[in-house]
Amino acid sequence: MKFIIDGSALVADHFSGIGHYIQGLVEEIDQLLGTDEYRDMDVYIAVPTKRADRLDKYHFKHIKTKRIPLPLSVMRRLVVKDWLPAMDRYLGKGVYFFPDYNTWKLAGSLAITTIHDLSFIDVPQYVDTVNGKFMTISLRRSVERASKIATVTNSMKQDIMRHNNLRDRDVIVTENAADLKEFYRRSPEEIKRVKRKYGIPGEYIFSMGNIEPRKNQMALIEALRQAPKKIRDKYTLVLAGAGAWKQEEIEKAVKQAKHDGLKIIVLLGRVSDEDRPALYSGAAMSAYVSFYEGFGMPIIESMAVQTPTIVSNASVMPEVAGKAGVLVNPEDPKSIAKAYRTIDAWTPEKRAEEVAKGMEQARSYSWHNSAVTLLKAVREVAE
Repeated sequence: MKFIIDGSALVADHFSGIGHYIQGLVEEIDQLLGTDEYRDMDVYIAVPTKRADRLDKYHFKHIKTKRIPLPLSVMRRLVVKDWLPAMDRYLGKGVYFFPDYNTWKLAGSLAITTIHDLSFIDVPQYVDTVNGKFMTISLRRSVERASKIATVTNSMKQDIMRHNNLRDRDVIVTENAADLKEFYRRSPEEIKRVKRKYGIPGEYIFSMGNIEPRKNQMALIEALRQAPKKIRDKYTLVLAGAGAWKQEEIEKAVKQAKHDGLKIIVLLGRVSDEDRPALYSGAAMSAYVSFYEGFGMPIIESMAVQTPTIVSNASVMPEVAGKAGVLVNPEDPKSIAKAYRTIDAWTPEKRAEEVAKGMEQARSYSWHNSAVTLLKAVREVAE
């Protein structure tokens, strides 16, 4: 049985959330292929020829490489226009997996495609108009072309089924997971090092996510403004993430807040993957108060390193947080300010109790389970 995975996100210049998703899945699939249960599967990652050497760092033992004779930039333009020819004529027939919304044309093969969220339908005000139109078209194509749709939470599965008139068996859930080999509580020495590296003084509230309106950094700033003087004096708000759509609005708000005396640091596109666990570990609390998500990786990353986590009560985020985290209304900065005060007031015993819940929740997500679910779906599609 041949299984071909679109690995474009693994070799892109910017390693996005999609990159982390596909990495987690394929690394676990590579482990599973070494067991008797999956020895009948030949698994390949398809990437542009000139970028194939970027896969070397993963040290796959069982997954092989298929090379596409196109530059990644050209390939992406062809995908956007839906001009990419039926690639299974070149790469071979099998079951194809597309982890990033778009399903290629295929001549005689079947496909599974991941739809991470429906932000372009549910909250179009937070999506660039041009990109929203493209994503709407991509969703329609993928529902038409793919034999199964994958998504990353049970809540999103229900949304996708409702919007597209799909049955339960048409949609599988391949959840994200924190890599617990990387996301663990870091030492005081490592925390001190990253704080010095990024210029973070004293105690801080940490928020990781693209700097854009949907991630709702504006509410975190306003919540700090509304918090008691004790909280404002004690904590620096550290916003970390890549620049994105309408980031200028947030940058303007940060400038005004700093002028008003609030302590805020913006690490725009500067945080390496290697430093993220220590930055979470060093925070007195982290906050993820997005208006809408398909999953929300920073929630379980923060919980995995034993940092108290403030979580939006919107869309799928209560599912991801489970019984851990302090839920807030993302529309109400007062709710977030109250969460700042609540966590600040915890006794050491209460803090230990809450972070234990968070660790348990983070551990409930597993790349192993998601990889098994995906390979089971591959078999079902191939039958």
